[in-house]
Amino acid sequence: MTSGLMATIGVFALVVIFGLVILHDRKKIKKEEGATTVTTTTKKSPKEIWDTHVEKLSKRES
Repeated sequence: MTSGLMATIGVFALVVIFGLVILHDRKKIKKEEGATTVTTTTKKSPKEIWDTHVEKLSKRES
């Protein structure tokens, strides 16, 4: 095989691996958010819900 073909296959493999990692991470985040929405009460105001969401995002970044 030529080096160009091997490089193309290598890049394709890396793209597939990173794609699978991103999909797995999205699925995990979606599952975590789904679990938190089930446990939260519906009596919160929209501002309280937004503040909770921002707090979760800031914890994730830290």
